[in-house]
Amino acid sequence: MILLSIASAMIPSAIKASPERLFIPTGAEVILLEDLSYLSELVKEHAYLEPFYHNLPTLSVGETNKGRLLFAHKMRSAWGLRVMVSEDSYTTPEVALNLYAVNSFVRRVYPGGPDLMVLDISQDGGGRFKPHKTHQHGGDVDLRYYLKGVPPNDHEKRFVHPSKLDLKRTWAFLKVLKRFDLAEVIFIDLSLQKVLYEYALKRLKMSKSELARYLSYPSKSRGGALVKHVKNHYHHLHVRFKIDTSHEWWPLDLKEASELYTKYLRHRTGYFEHVVQSGETLGAIASFNRVRLRDLLKWNQMTDRSIIRPGQTLKVWR
Repeated sequence: MILLSIASAMIPSAIKASPERLFIPTGAEVILLEDLSYLSELVKEHAYLEPFYHNLPTLSVGETNKGRLLFAHKMRSAWGLRVMVSEDSYTTPEVALNLYAVNSFVRRVYPGGPDLMVLDISQDGGGRFKPHKTHQHGGDVDLRYYLKGVPPNDHEKRFVHPSKLDLKRTWAFLKVLKRFDLAEVIFIDLSLQKVLYEYALKRLKMSKSELARYLSYPSKSRGGALVKHVKNHYHHLHVRFKIDTSHEWWPLDLKEASELYTKYLRHRTGYFEHVVQSGETLGAIASFNRVRLRDLLKWNQMTDRSIIRPGQTLKVWR
């Protein structure tokens, strides 16, 4: 990482080059540690700047429904995997690698078939991502289901009737996630869980006790099951990946993370986005951000009669 390369450059050449200087003189290691600490604070203080922002480890802050994703990794298409909208597919490196690896495994076991479609993950900076209530810290991934009878170059969103679900590939996908403990939870509609359940009993010879660790079916929710039923998950598969290595390596709270990202946006674009909260007015927002009301209205193509609603985003220029 950037700090290690800087630290290496700071070590005197005599210490690095001479075998007899293998042991750093007393006190020198203290100075080096102090310098590293200073550099760490310097990087954090200026983390919003472009050179630092894109060279820092991904930071996931908060919860899936109230979080932030800083220094994010933009996921890209790869062999057998298609990212639908790259601007809606910011995540952590570990989530991206897990997706690539799991999909690669499924394709090696069952070659051919359509690409796995990545629909939505998070946006740059994380936070509210309409129309989702989650997808705020990089761990939630929406995927198109594995489908039967779809050509390899098909990259469309499609409604999934149970008869069209590719059961063998879906089960391979679920088993890899479960085997390597990669996901916190998976959301699949109960109608699709039903055909997965019946296929596993008859074709895979899985026991009911084993299936209880995978599927909540026949109930909507069952403790211990990896897959849960959530309304409207009949046209896409939702996986909540574990993000341990990217979760708050820098102890920022949600407000601090939002302020850091706002500062970054101001530096990069000259403006940032204010998310309207319940009870706020245009006048109050202008006053809070220390801008004139008429400017706020102009920036957002609004008039003094315009109505704002919670969750709406307004541009604030600085």
